[in-house]
Amino acid sequence: MSLGDGGLINGAGIQSGRNPEACSDCHGEIVLHNRQEFAPGETFAPADSANFSGALFSGQGINASAINVTDKAARSDPFDIHLARGMVCSDCHRAGNRPGIRTVGAALKETHLKQDPRDVSIRGYLHDPDHSLSTTLQCDDCHRSGAGHSWLPFTQRHMSALACESCHIPELFGAALESIDLDSAYATFRGRDEQGLVRGFTPVLLAKGDKLAPFNLIAVNFEESSEQKTSVLAVPQNHGVVRDAAHRDCATCHWPEGLTESLLSLGESPTSDPPVFVAPAEVAAPAFEHVGGELQARSHPESASRYMLGAKQLAWADRIGMLIAAGTLAAVLLHGVARFLASRRRGVTGEARKRVYMYGVYERFWHWLQATAILILLVTGAAIHKPYLFGFLNFAYMVALHNLVGLILLVNAILAAFYHLASGEVRQYLPGTSDLFGRMFLQARYYTRGIFRGDPHPFAKDAQHKLNPLQQITYFGLLNTLLPAQIVTGILMWGAQHWPSQTTALGGLAVLGPLHSFMAWLFAAFLIMHIYLTTTSGPKPLSGIQAMLEGWEDVEESAGGDTL
Repeated sequence: MSLGDGGLINGAGIQSGRNPEACSDCHGEIVLHNRQEFAPGETFAPADSANFSGALFSGQGINASAINVTDKAARSDPFDIHLARGMVCSDCHRAGNRPGIRTVGAALKETHLKQDPRDVSIRGYLHDPDHSLSTTLQCDDCHRSGAGHSWLPFTQRHMSALACESCHIPELFGAALESIDLDSAYATFRGRDEQGLVRGFTPVLLAKGDKLAPFNLIAVNFEESSEQKTSVLAVPQNHGVVRDAAHRDCATCHWPEGLTESLLSLGESPTSDPPVFVAPAEVAAPAFEHVGGELQARSHPESASRYMLGAKQLAWADRIGMLIAAGTLAAVLLHGVARFLASRRRGVTGEARKRVYMYGVYERFWHWLQATAILILLVTGAAIHKPYLFGFLNFAYMVALHNLVGLILLVNAILAAFYHLASGEVRQYLPGTSDLFGRMFLQARYYTRGIFRGDPHPFAKDAQHKLNPLQQITYFGLLNTLLPAQIVTGILMWGAQHWPSQTTALGGLAVLGPLHSFMAWLFAAFLIMHIYLTTTSGPKPLSGIQAMLEGWEDVEESAGGDTL
């Protein structure tokens, strides 16, 4: 491919107007061919916008260029995919009156028209072209985002929160300004070491409106009224788009200190005062901090509307939840050790038991399906919430599995509710009001004293009375409060891309995420207690689990009267 007369590209039948060399006078060197290795100039020109963004305008493959880049042989992507596809500047930065692409003007925006078919004639365009180039195409003007991102979980959610460039401009290899002193004209550049090796740099993500977009930040130092001042210029990144090297790993963002919370150095700062942030409209300022005389910027660390699973974690939810789960585990361990020592002192005592068919087929199926689903949800939820502890698990697969098993749990819960209501088994979970606290006290006294002496259970157990008063109260709260709340928050988190207004009305993921995680800790504590209490129901530690597998259970004949 080569440039012909008048700036037209000759090759593959492409005809695209406006010579890009005219653009390069201000925007940096532009190369559309592979006839020689691309090596941009090293001189700094204040008018060269490539120095502000770090983007190199070349369609040549990085591994075929003359630039000394780290891991060069493995970088097969071009510096910019659009130039590699034979496009030129004016294909995106169009004249407002270019024939064939006329869009609705400001005077018509309030009408029913989406496009004005009354084009300017070719003669009129050639005689009086619009040189403002104000009509710039956006990514979705040409690309169907859904067609190329089917692999991405929650595609619409990602598209609504991220600008395309956030993933498709992962690194830039130009001489991007890091800082500049306006008084001495001294400038520092990012992405290269002292020996000239180009390491590239990753733009920082800032909130621009309702999306995160990549920017280069430049510290501009100057003296004003005998005082050193610093302004930070935010330069949007729109060029240097790649395809194969785009961010695809979930851990890039869904990880503590990931891309959404990354640091960008702005060089040595002559003052410790906060800098003035200069940026396009609707761009939120990053968090600035001075570390060892160096100014640093952290990409938009606190944004309630952009809670990032795996990256954002509220300490209170984890600490309180972990304390409850750990306290439950410690309590059952101490109780178990005390039971073991008491039984050793007491010796083996043969107690009369009778065999009762306690659990029907569906009841056992429902129980084990629910138990398995909850365990899988706890593991996958932990992998999503704290991916740095489960780096060996694929984050995207964990999200998909979590959603699938959550659906299974929901369907199983609905069917189980229908079964218990239709069969009358729901009465098993109703504690009743007749001397409730007295019966709860008897059961609590058995767990804290009677069980160590070998006393029989205070309440008889049969197919119609399977739960003691404490179990009834626990299950009543679990099935009517904790489980529904966990299901509702999970559905709302899953539906954030489908019903964003409903999710936002409840505080968004910043509220639902920590709440969902905290209730998962409560489920973990319940499972610990539940599994332990099954060891107290029969003559052997695994008798309770065996009964739920077989349906038959050996119950004490000397247990207390049926007062449930």
